[in-house]
Amino acid sequence: MDKMQLFLPLVLGGPDMTKEPKNPFIANKPAHWRALNSPVRNAILQLLISSGPTTVPVIAEQLGRKPKSLYRHVDILLKAGLLVQTGVQPTGRRAAAEYGFQAPASPYSAG
Repeated sequence: MDKMQLFLPLVLGGPDMTKEPKNPFIANKPAHWRALNSPVRNAILQLLISSGPTTVPVIAEQLGRKPKSLYRHVDILLKAGLLVQTGVQPTGRRAAAEYGFQAPASPYSAG
């Protein structure tokens, strides 16, 4: 499989689709492509990139969806390595996991 460079603003519907972004990431695994093959998952990533780490209930509120409908999408993004759990926030009776975007390591970077 050829490695193709994906630019987040282009994939995630960023504001300026004519310029190359400052920090592109390399989507070089089939799991990345499968994870990015969903408008809902793209919306989740766009929200986390623009707003920073947050919980599924907050993501759901921002996207106008029910939290229950997003957990499967968050799990797919976690397994693909595009999200990480960044912490836990107390919310009423339970604590809610907080998630943030994590750009995959480039196979071309040193280190």
